[in-house]
Order: sequence, then structure tokens, then C-alpha cells
Amino acid sequence: SSDLRRPMEVEVPNRSVSPSPRRYVQPQEERRRLPPRTCCLAMVLTVLGVTLFVGAVVALAVGHDGGAAPLFLLAALTLLPGCYATIHLVGVSRRWPGYYDNVSALADLELV
Repeated sequence: SSDLRRPMEVEVPNRSVSPSPRRYVQPQEERRRLPPRTCCLAMVLTVLGVTLFVGAVVALAVGHDGGAAPLFLLAALTLLPGCYATIHLVGVSRRWPGYYDNVSALADLELV
């Protein structure tokens, strides 16, 4: 019982010995890999959307008004989800706050 009443000894670092400032280092968490199929699909959708958008702008500039509207629609349908998924994957890979928890939501589905 005498051990319980004795104060704990704690080592306090001597600041004069260490001239460099101390930085906080986050504890290392389990490093999970990004799902490869999700990354590929996000990149394909983004590139396809940008390509369709450029094609729609060119069609509009040349004077094919009838062909530009469907290309703009297809560009929007591919570019929006592609950019959304790409931003989330970049956030997960750079460990932005709030994005790392979404890795399980982006996991690849097993095809049976």
C-alpha cells in the first residue's frame, strides 16, 4: 500500500539539450491499399468525360449544333461521377480528415 501513495516519477526532457523544435508525429495506423478497380473506373470516367466535353465544344465551334447537345449530356453523365470518385480517392490517399473513413465504402465488390 505504500507503493500506491508514492508519486510517479516522470522524465522531463531537458530543453537546453535538444535545440531543434519537437514536432508531433501521428501514430501510424494500418495502411490500407486503395481499391484498384475503383481507381481505374474513376480515371476512365474522368478522362472519357473530359474527352466528350472537348468534343462537344469543338462540335459547337464548328457549327454542328445538333451533335453538341448529346455530347454535353454524355460528358456530364461521365465527368460528374468520375470527378467525384477521383476527389474522394485523392482525399483517401492523402489522408484528408474525414476521407480516410470512406475506404470501406469504396471497396471493390467481388463478382461471383
